[in-house]
Amino acid sequence: TEEQYTEQQMRQQTQRRSYHRAANYSIKLAYLEEDIRVARALAREQIDKVSIQRMVEEKVALQRRIHEESISRAPDILARLRSHTVWEGMAVKLFFTVHGYPTPVVQ
Repeated sequence: TEEQYTEQQMRQQTQRRSYHRAANYSIKLAYLEEDIRVARALAREQIDKVSIQRMVEEKVALQRRIHEESISRAPDILARLRSHTVWEGMAVKLFFTVHGYPTPVVQ
């Protein structure tokens, strides 16, 4: 009977150890799963930040290019002067259309 009792105690101890190992493993697994979830969320957030930053940089580059094009536009004569015959001493008015940025001043 004492041998049976000792054998039964050994089985119970083994079962308890197995249970505690399984419980400990489950707890560690839950922590790992939570760490993975947090890492995924952080990675997704980082990817979103990078894509937003890239979109902003592209938009700023486009705005800069548009701004530079509007600033550096040389005067362009849209309607050229037409040839006219005039006599010496005659008053003449010349008309033509110029476009540019900033608005050109014709003197």
